[in-house]
Amino acid sequence: MIINAEETASQLKIIANPYRLMVLCALVEGAKNVSELMTITGAPQTLMSNHLAVLRNASIIDYNRDHRTLNYYLKDQRMRTLLETLYHLYCNNQGVLK
Repeated sequence: MIINAEETASQLKIIANPYRLMVLCALVEGAKNVSELMTITGAPQTLMSNHLAVLRNASIIDYNRDHRTLNYYLKDQRMRTLLETLYHLYCNNQGVLK
């Protein structure tokens, strides 16, 4: 039980950032490329890349390459379940937290 609590706390710390939450909320709707995520969140490219790297390193998201475009998607199904709940409670139809 302690290991599960520690893992859960670690995952929650990772998503406890407004930009990361907006990214994850947007990805609940489906895969998005970096430009789409920048538009949704208002984050500059460097900041977006840093947040995407954190989420990828935590195995929460991953990407598919389509030529030169990286399309990010939710990888962790447990996180998807949590995010779908948060999405329905707090996100509007643009995938941005209220």
